[in-house]
Amino acid sequence: EMRPAVHCLFPVGLAGCPRRSIIQAASEHFVVSVEIAYRKCTNCGNVTHCGLCEKCGAGTVKALICPKCGRESSEETCPACRVPTQPYNQRSIALRDLLSAAERHLSLTTIPEVVKGVRGLTNAARTPEPLEKGLLRAKHDVSIFKDGTIRFDATNAPLTHFKPGEIGVNVEKLQALGYV
Repeated sequence: EMRPAVHCLFPVGLAGCPRRSIIQAASEHFVVSVEIAYRKCTNCGNVTHCGLCEKCGAGTVKALICPKCGRESSEETCPACRVPTQPYNQRSIALRDLLSAAERHLSLTTIPEVVKGVRGLTNAARTPEPLEKGLLRAKHDVSIFKDGTIRFDATNAPLTHFKPGEIGVNVEKLQALGYV
């Protein structure tokens, strides 16, 4: 489990205060400025971070952008600046709108008081998780590890049963040891 606990790998920058609260960031700031994936809609050309366009619902594709001049490029190096392009950029996103859309999508009547995000993403493309995942994890009090997985520690769980093949022992040997 990450310390402090995190519900969603979604960036809130400095808007979420030290608690990195997505709810607080959305209520206090209409938009937040974060480093986030740069994807483009194949249908309408909308720039987004989502796998599906929020405007028309079509699929999006990763695009590269120059960090210096902001020009899109299909090359790994910007033809104008000669610097490496990136699959992400710093831009403002309407967090309040995204949170409202996630609530509607899940048909939640009440949302958790605290949904913790991250200050910034560290994956290569800066691709965030959908906010819906964070809302559900917060609702059910589940936190995540830094790679987005949920883990359960079962080291001290009592062993109630097993199959002989699972431990590589034949039935005769187990009977000799006292198992019935």
